[in-house]
Amino acid sequence: MIPQRSSPDLLAKSWQSFVERIGSKPEKWLRNLRDHKTHFPEYSLDGAKVRIHLQSIRESIRCCLRQEHKCPTCYGDSPRASGATRKGENGRISSELYFMMRRFEHRWKEHVTECKAAADLAKLGEDCAELYLAQVDQVWIEE
Repeated sequence: MIPQRSSPDLLAKSWQSFVERIGSKPEKWLRNLRDHKTHFPEYSLDGAKVRIHLQSIRESIRCCLRQEHKCPTCYGDSPRASGATRKGENGRISSELYFMMRRFEHRWKEHVTECKAAADLAKLGEDCAELYLAQVDQVWIEE
């Protein structure tokens, strides 16, 4: 996949959109930004990923996130910490990083479960719509 480059026109359009969002109340926009900055690491999966990555670097080890977690800071092919390191089996990580990983893994499992449930619900909706349309077609054919 070839990354797209920004053109001056796209950058100008993006800047104009930003200026419009700030509007006539920049104080409100900045307050909202500070609130998001405060809550992002704590309440979002990507924020937790960044915190784990930074803590891994502070401890001079490779990123402790698995490849499937898609660390927003690492390259896709960057080497990661081994499973033994992530699980704290070889004594290389601090208890703080170990518990960050455990909390993240729990949240990740919940996230995957929610995504599967949403996909199942969408599939069920599609199946119900097809069944309904098939019944309508059958009634129309019989008439």
